[in-house]
Amino acid sequence: MNNITLAIRHLPRELRLLSQDGLYWLAVEHSVDAEILARQCLEALPAVQPCTLICADMPVEGLLAPLASHAGPAQLQLFELEAGQITLALRHFVSELKRLAGAHDGVILFMLPAASWGAFDTEAVMRWATELNDWLGKHRSKLLLVCHGPGWEEQPAALPAMAQRVRGLSRLYRQGDDVFFHLYHLHNALGMHLAQCHKLELRQTTFEACDASLLVSELVQVEDKERYLLLRTALEGLPQLSPNWVIFDTPAALWSAAADARAATLVLAIDDNRQIEALAQQLHAARSRGGKALKIAVRELSACLRHNERQLLLACGANMIIPSRTPAEHFLILLDGLQGQLWFRTSGIDIESLVRRLRTPRVRGLLSPREFLHQVDELYQARVTEICHQLLELPIRRMLTVEQCLGQLSLSRFGDVACILDGHLYLFLFTCRNDGLDAALAHICRLPWQDLFSDRRSLESPDALPRAALAQATAVPVLDDENDADESAPFGYSPVTEFAPRRVTLKRAI
Repeated sequence: MNNITLAIRHLPRELRLLSQDGLYWLAVEHSVDAEILARQCLEALPAVQPCTLICADMPVEGLLAPLASHAGPAQLQLFELEAGQITLALRHFVSELKRLAGAHDGVILFMLPAASWGAFDTEAVMRWATELNDWLGKHRSKLLLVCHGPGWEEQPAALPAMAQRVRGLSRLYRQGDDVFFHLYHLHNALGMHLAQCHKLELRQTTFEACDASLLVSELVQVEDKERYLLLRTALEGLPQLSPNWVIFDTPAALWSAAADARAATLVLAIDDNRQIEALAQQLHAARSRGGKALKIAVRELSACLRHNERQLLLACGANMIIPSRTPAEHFLILLDGLQGQLWFRTSGIDIESLVRRLRTPRVRGLLSPREFLHQVDELYQARVTEICHQLLELPIRRMLTVEQCLGQLSLSRFGDVACILDGHLYLFLFTCRNDGLDAALAHICRLPWQDLFSDRRSLESPDALPRAALAQATAVPVLDDENDADESAPFGYSPVTEFAPRRVTLKRAI
């Protein structure tokens, strides 16, 4: 009893079997793929195997409805967590498991949105995984955590650092139309398995491994695998902590030393996204020379990278992007997690085409409706599958004039454009994910957006816009005298008057 398998057909048995008691963490990029894989796991369970299914912010009925009536366990305990309960439930998860009748000596499948980790830092997630894995081992239980969807921005980068905290760690993701299963670490009755990647196919409603899909099956044994080449600025004050560390003062010196690197760890830094294209070219060249065993980390020295720019660096050869303000201890944990990794992204990419498609457009602010429509059409035509944009219709509240509303807005990011038509603000946010929309609006609006607009409607594509009316309108609201306008301000505001300081003598009250 107490058996569970990933049930991906044609995947080697030693990579499907989850036979040891403990926590198995599976990160799935898209929620739809997570549901498909969860149903495969349930259908593969014997009828006599008790199972507990926990769905967070996901209706149980929607997950189980396509399940074949004759498949899966005869006893299935069902639990749902509403969105507002998830953070508290995660903080006390082990305590809650103790109260679930039947969870002991059984199998638990936990469907959790990745966005739920937004309230936790990396260290807290590590502690949570360690405590849960230890508890499951003591109580002879297995838990498959399917952490799905967008939300934990650095999830792929943070995952390898968790390898020693859990029984199994893997990731299912898409690149264009291709699906990949990336195994970081798995410990089961058949041994220890590391660093493998398989290409999958979705056939009807199940994932299957492709024939000859094993891309890499053994860790590369290369003389320089223990060597670290680090840019001094990327260390942010850290001293040399190992004799294997070689620290360079300039990127040029580091790249020169890395010319023959094959499995070394390179640590770069970036503090301005104007450096992005040159860095992408250098990463692509290093990856082409060094191959899949080369480990490359890029550390943000300031919060300068947007989602599309991170995707560009990852596609060109980086293993991970370390976000700005990452504490030194977490930085070292992430570097340690890189060891043993292999780079599985598609090689031989057209770097020039990729840079063009992922380049941030050099336009922002308030446009005429006609120009807005033209810009949005162009950006959607050049859209790549890895990038998500937001297109919104925001009716301005009736008690506000257009000028009053626009006076509370600031579009400072390149690629973010807007227009006004018939009392509505149409807003396009370049590379803004669904889970980041509220934060983006809070950055754009000086007041809460609900005080400025009566509604917020998301449009799936430019086809949902009032295209005929936008194409005919060419005027832009005039907010200030053009002679006084500050050309650098996104909406053309006048600069604030500068005042000279004046000495004032204050009398002391008795």
